Amino acid sequence: MRAVLDALGARPAAEDRDDAALGLAYRSALARRRLLLVLDDVRDCEQVRPLLPAAAGSLVLLTSRRRLEGLAVTHHARLITLAPMALDEGIELLERRIGPERVRAEQACAEQIVELCGGLPLTLALAGTRALMRSRFSLASLAAELREGLRALSSRDARTDASTAFRRSYDALSAGAARMFRLLSLHPSHEFTLRAAASLAGSDLRTARENMAELADHHLLEEVAPDRYTRYELLRSFAADLSADADSNEARSTACARMLEHYLYSADAATALLTPHRRTVILPPPRPGVRPQEFSGRAEAADWIVSERFVLPALDRSLGHHPQGDTFGRQLKAMLMMPIPPDPC
Repeated sequence: MRAVLDALGARPAAEDRDDAALGLAYRSALARRRLLLVLDDVRDCEQVRPLLPAAAGSLVLLTSRRRLEGLAVTHHARLITLAPMALDEGIELLERRIGPERVRAEQACAEQIVELCGGLPLTLALAGTRALMRSRFSLASLAAELREGLRALSSRDARTDASTAFRRSYDALSAGAARMFRLLSLHPSHEFTLRAAASLAGSDLRTARENMAELADHHLLEEVAPDRYTRYELLRSFAADLSADADSNEARSTACARMLEHYLYSADAATALLTPHRRTVILPPPRPGVRPQEFSGRAEAADWIVSERFVLPALDRSLGHHPQGDTFGRQLKAMLMMPIPPDPC
């Protein structure tokens, strides 16, 4: 408030030292003006509520890593979520950084860099700068480094280091959401369901939904459909580094086992609806904390199998974490690769 009043030439009186008097002076100064007030990198709603003009006629533009839904409730704020850059936008950014000739000479690699950066302006700017500083290196070499994880974009500048930027969002999480974020790095796909996340964490569905909502609020993942989420590959790499430091090998191994059993028992439930005559294996009860998918009918079961088939190859690589990995792998593959019969209804 003092900074804004000073910028307006309305320095508060010496006695306006307490919050109430300062707030009154601030609101009075803004009420007489039409202002565009820009508040950048807002932490949460409470940080900026006292700064919002009470009188009509001014416009406040906020930027934040969070969604600030509370301001839409209390101040009728218009919420605008900025989507990642599209492929052509990312290519344009790279061209501005390193020149169109270099991008066009390795167009496919440039597109890989945009995809690996998740279309995020900060990471793309870092990648472009890295390519500019290493002008003799191919874009293919930069893409290969990016596939190894977030360390390829490390910077000595705290303002532009990608890990530092992600860390600010992570440090604002509750303990439960932070643990969920770390364990989600063990999931082999960029997309997953609420029940798969709950199984990884070994939590009940209500707690899992609260944690996932908190992660979405901080833009550490995105809900693309009801109870289905996605995240950027660089965020997965960041979460994997955090998990390696914070979670024990036993905790990570147990989480992987719960995830694998989630898919096994979900596939078994789908099989029971779609091809009950092919069920030849009676599974033992799942371990505590596993939340298999539940289906109301054949259509839901078929949709689930179609949407999850792309996870199968990655799950095969993860089966070594489970003591019955070979057996579960054969059963899971048979279930998910089965032909889906048409619904007679």
